[in-house]
Amino acid sequence: MKTKSTRMQKRKQVNVTSFSHKAANKRQKKDVVVETYDVTSEDEISESESDVSLEKPQELLHDNDDSEDDVLDSVQDELFDNGNQHTNTLTDQYSAFIGKELKQDELDALRCKYQHNEFLSWQYLHKIIYMQRGENKDDNAKSLNQLPCNLDSEKNLLTSFAINKTLASNWVKLNETNGDEICSGLQAEMFTLLQSYVSVLYPSYSGSDTVNNMQNIMCLHALNHVLRSREEVLKNNTRLSKMSTEQIEQAEYRDQGITRPKVLILVPFRDMAYSIINKMISLLERNKKTEVSFRKRFKQEFSYLPDDTLENSKQSLDKKPEDYQLLFAGNTDECFRIGIALLRNSVRLYSPFYSSDIIFASPLGLRTIIGEKGESHYEHDFLSSIELFILDHADVFLMQNWEHILHITKHLHLRPKDSHGVDFSRVRHSALDGQSKHYCQFVVFSSIASPLIGSLLTRYCNNHCGLAMIKNVVNSGTICSIPKQIPQMFHRLDVSVSYSKIQNTRFEFFISNVLKQCKEKKMSRVLIYIPQYFDFVRVRNHMRREKKSASGPHFGHICEYTKPTEVGKARRRFLTEKFPIMLYTERYHFYHRPNIKGIRHLVFFELPTYPHFYSELCNMISSSAEDMSLSSTSIITLYSKYDVAKVISVLGDRRADELMKSPKNVHMFLTDHQT
Repeated sequence: MKTKSTRMQKRKQVNVTSFSHKAANKRQKKDVVVETYDVTSEDEISESESDVSLEKPQELLHDNDDSEDDVLDSVQDELFDNGNQHTNTLTDQYSAFIGKELKQDELDALRCKYQHNEFLSWQYLHKIIYMQRGENKDDNAKSLNQLPCNLDSEKNLLTSFAINKTLASNWVKLNETNGDEICSGLQAEMFTLLQSYVSVLYPSYSGSDTVNNMQNIMCLHALNHVLRSREEVLKNNTRLSKMSTEQIEQAEYRDQGITRPKVLILVPFRDMAYSIINKMISLLERNKKTEVSFRKRFKQEFSYLPDDTLENSKQSLDKKPEDYQLLFAGNTDECFRIGIALLRNSVRLYSPFYSSDIIFASPLGLRTIIGEKGESHYEHDFLSSIELFILDHADVFLMQNWEHILHITKHLHLRPKDSHGVDFSRVRHSALDGQSKHYCQFVVFSSIASPLIGSLLTRYCNNHCGLAMIKNVVNSGTICSIPKQIPQMFHRLDVSVSYSKIQNTRFEFFISNVLKQCKEKKMSRVLIYIPQYFDFVRVRNHMRREKKSASGPHFGHICEYTKPTEVGKARRRFLTEKFPIMLYTERYHFYHRPNIKGIRHLVFFELPTYPHFYSELCNMISSSAEDMSLSSTSIITLYSKYDVAKVISVLGDRRADELMKSPKNVHMFLTDHQT
């Protein structure tokens, strides 16, 4: 341990307003410091300070934890010095991703749209569309044809991908659900894809086994990325500590971003964050010597509710579908955020954002921290150097508020308003030149292939390694889960309509054809399923005007904002035909999943976001029509050419292809157990 007399004196913080690397170099030549912002002190912050930092954004973003002692001491720590020799650049994917210097023609290509596609076929991920920006294929870009690698042993984890030694040894215990295999085939291919640092969209994220396996892979990749980065910083710190002042002035080690947080993980509910963070802690433990600060508080705030509430919740969940039970079994609070710092021998939970390596948050929780432009607490600097952006259960964000995701994504990699005490002589040129967005890997896990999720990646993901979108293979579709023969009419909207006008066309067709038919035939017990809330408001207002003018029928409505007492009244009146028509929103169905009794006719204003909702609602007709002729029931679905992904999920690949290519605009399907 070196004494203070042998260490370099800390230099005074320099207020830098320009982020050009040329200006930064000129300023930093006079005096260079050994310690960096990237390593925090091991001293624990008090719990009272942590409480304040979470609730007050201006204090949450304060960082004064770093010390030179910690930097020099941590060089010898096993957690960050895993003994790997990164001599093979083919296996050291981190250096190839972060260390690549983009030329001007490459930067110009990254400003273009995704135009070059490569179609791959793997054993477990099946169809992969590998996309690159620009008109021509980049000869220097990473090709995935040689992947995946074999991950059937711990040795392969260490040698093939330079995985941290501690993570590799703990991985076997964490992933023991796969029996004797260290990795399942699906995990091996996904991990290979993640370690290649291409951005990834995985739209088959459903089922407890799949979710658990993918979360394990996510944790391994995120932690290895952070530790690999820290290892590089600490090694450079060691080199600088052994140099003279003259040597330091000529040395250049650029190994950091402008701010410390590297990984941002968005999850919809507290319980999911609790599960993933516990997996990360398990991967970091070294013979149970790793301290975890504020673990008791973390369990109280992120695990489930009191025992009596838990018992009542379990009883209500037993009556729900399996996918609902998996999603809502834990603490479903949607507003939270927590920073995690990886120290020498400990993991600090509730660390201030600028002292954190990993940030976990819900979209709502993080947006309240960012704020809006013009507000007093508007702050986004901690997102300026994010290198790994993960969306877990991205489909749930569609049911919460997708605008929060767009707001957060727009604030990634913006020019910081303050230097936050960073040593600019250690900041990468790409960060100083405003190119950080090209060094950020997006990883999106979703149970559905949604156009909104796809457009998020194609619009905001600028990863220089490209984008890999896994394509779902749907053989039969959820229509085959409807056991009885019910006529199902699919009406195609005008194919010449542009995407911006399709909702107007849909509304006009519904009013002039579907609703008119319901009134003329005096149909009763008609449930109209409307996915988008704005469409629901539009239809509801139109029917209110008709009812007020005595030209329309009585109707009820249930949406996510309807009070429970009003929901009960509407359902009873619908069953007794006092309300011949019921308007019903997708978001209410997602959060409550009730069994609506008395349905005879079902109208899908638009195909459901979740394909299994289609069969689920259709089967409600089967159960309510057992005592009547099936000829008195019907299902009407409106779709357009922009709903291809939804049509495939419901009908399957073959039937959907025939439907979309057919010159006819109306098709009827009859299902039975042999479909």
